[in-house]
Amino acid sequence: MTIRQTLGRPSDGDCLPVGELHRQHNLLPIAVGILFGLTLVARISAIAQEPADNAQPQQKQVGKLIRIEAPITNVTTTSAIRMAKTAISEATKNGERPVLIFEIHPGKASFGAAMDLATEILKLNGATTVAFVPPSADGQPQVLRGHAVLVALACDMIVMPPTAKIGEAGADEEHIADHIRSGYAHVANARRTVPEDLVLGMLDPAIEVYEVESELTREFVRGDRLAEVEKQKTVVVRRPPLIPKGQAGLFTGEEAKRLGIARHLAEDRQGVARALSLPIEAVVEDPSLDGGWRPVEVRITKELTDKYVAQVRRKIEEQIDRHNRNLIILTIDSPGGAAEDAVALAKYLSELNSSRWRTVAHIPQEARGDAAFLALACDRIVMRPGATIGGALAIGDAPRDADEENPDRRSARESITNEIQQIARAKGRNYSLAVALFDGDLTVYRYTRKSDGVVNYFSQAEAQSQPDPNQWEQGEQITEPDKPLVLDGVKAHRYGLATELVNSDADLRALFSITDELPQIEPDWVDTLVDALTQPWVLFLLMMIGFSAFYAEMQHPGTGVGGFVATICFLLFFWGTYLGGTADWLEILLFIVGVVFILLEVFVLPGFGIFGVGGGLMIAASLVLALQTFSGLSSAADYIKSLRGSLLMVVGAGAAVTGVIAALRYYLPRRPKLNQGLVLTPPGEEEGETQPGEAGPYDHFLHSRGKVLTRLTPAGKIRIGDQHVDVVSEGEWIDRGAEVVVVQVQGNRIVVRPAERGSA
Repeated sequence: MTIRQTLGRPSDGDCLPVGELHRQHNLLPIAVGILFGLTLVARISAIAQEPADNAQPQQKQVGKLIRIEAPITNVTTTSAIRMAKTAISEATKNGERPVLIFEIHPGKASFGAAMDLATEILKLNGATTVAFVPPSADGQPQVLRGHAVLVALACDMIVMPPTAKIGEAGADEEHIADHIRSGYAHVANARRTVPEDLVLGMLDPAIEVYEVESELTREFVRGDRLAEVEKQKTVVVRRPPLIPKGQAGLFTGEEAKRLGIARHLAEDRQGVARALSLPIEAVVEDPSLDGGWRPVEVRITKELTDKYVAQVRRKIEEQIDRHNRNLIILTIDSPGGAAEDAVALAKYLSELNSSRWRTVAHIPQEARGDAAFLALACDRIVMRPGATIGGALAIGDAPRDADEENPDRRSARESITNEIQQIARAKGRNYSLAVALFDGDLTVYRYTRKSDGVVNYFSQAEAQSQPDPNQWEQGEQITEPDKPLVLDGVKAHRYGLATELVNSDADLRALFSITDELPQIEPDWVDTLVDALTQPWVLFLLMMIGFSAFYAEMQHPGTGVGGFVATICFLLFFWGTYLGGTADWLEILLFIVGVVFILLEVFVLPGFGIFGVGGGLMIAASLVLALQTFSGLSSAADYIKSLRGSLLMVVGAGAAVTGVIAALRYYLPRRPKLNQGLVLTPPGEEEGETQPGEAGPYDHFLHSRGKVLTRLTPAGKIRIGDQHVDVVSEGEWIDRGAEVVVVQVQGNRIVVRPAERGSA
């Protein structure tokens, strides 16, 4: 219902009252006053047009983004305020005014923790504070509710996407207590950007709020105060309740902008920078605010292969975990390599939390082809003016037309394109420029936004995906037909791909205020050893020797030599493949469990049953998986090719082991000094077997009794008196500790049976 009240005034035919006639005689002083006022205004205008030689120059604004993660705790407050004060201090030294952008991520927060952070934000002097509600990662509208809203209200302004929502501040409270209402009212009155009644309506479902307009103003009034306001002011329009009773206020970005809750609307961080007239780097998190830079330089100077990529990643993880580095500078001087491996490393870099670790790509000479992916995944790209980025096809040398005849190639190209688009978006870059660095069939144009003249570079598809595509006017084409985009440092900086240009390493250090030399990561003995261990022929030898030694230990348990050699071989095998990036804990656990199952089958559960078969299959699967070199972007053909190669290597090692075992069974029985029970000797073939009527070297053991030291399977050791003797059973397995009797001696071969069966 709309209520309109019009002020009364006399009609044209009404007579003037006596007092009005008297007032007309006093118009002269009023006229003099008006003339004086006009003269004063003219003088002020003239002064304003004079050159302001002595005027103070306007302070340059510098932006700093501080991420507020949920849940908000005392640790969150301490860290955020420490970073804010550091930013203010640095800006003051440089004669700049900081704009602190608090990126508030939704989540639960207690009123006490949120109030503490809001109070500290209110105390920040010398800075403009901005609350930014970021878009959600899944593309759904973001909702900032709960007491995190209080932190946003404590800032000078709020920026949010049009479809995001803010409100329902008391969503986590069963009952809105008086001290909570008082806290929200205090923040509202201290900041004076959102009226108190509107703030309370966003907090408490019991409060009804109206939007009313008087002759000169618009107000937000609680329902219990409406009658009082109508008495004091002439209400022109009173609409239905803006916030009905029974529900807390929750507004979209567009509604919040109309109501004055949000100052600007922005889809992402880059939109925030444009809205606040700040450079793009202002909305990139700065870990140095929380204790200074701890830099390290990682040099990438080789062709990108799966092993080299795994080595680089291992080095970065080591620097982060062990040395607490927060500034990772990748100096890239590489011609590229395997696209899948480069994208895998780029994904890892893009997923590093930039609020804790800042990544910088430094390109002194070239980042060709796939090496450009690593640069795109970093927070900042710093180039020398004459350096180049891009300019090589990532999927072979064939154009896109060849993909129509090769589904695997097309699938790989599409996978890489999708990954690069996601990486570019994650780092706030236009994906068209990123994809054009390796895709020669993508056409990129220069676009200008009509409303403010902002220049950007899009493909036609990306231009149409902008929030207001009609605002973007297409200009000249910057790519060449059928050629991947190649940019030198100057062009990359002009197009917004490179954030800075430097002329030397000293300039690079100065960019981050690093006074000392950068510590550099160089290959060490571990890297050299891993490279050697991951050579195919080395892995083949390790498997062959390991299985041969394992067989020898099973044939003659107790000596430990075979078990020791097998353990060393497989430790080296899995250590190399793990550090080489092809094996993980799954493969290692599969192998260990498989060996345990086989030992159970041999020593605990005799008979070739489920444990033996299952253990053998698990060992084979672990070895095949540990040898796989494909990435998540590989095509079906790549999977099959890699799997075939791994299977052939494992089968080849098994065949070689079979040959070794056959040779041992044939050769060792004829070499008594080497034959220490590793194999069973066929009857009548022992070297030095005694002839009838001759006494053999072990004949005195005949009919002797002994105790089994190692389980006879069927070979093992027994103790006769104080001597340890290598023996074999008649074919059965005899447990350790059992009493046996020697029933036959043939040269070096001593045969025993259980004592309870006698010696006959």
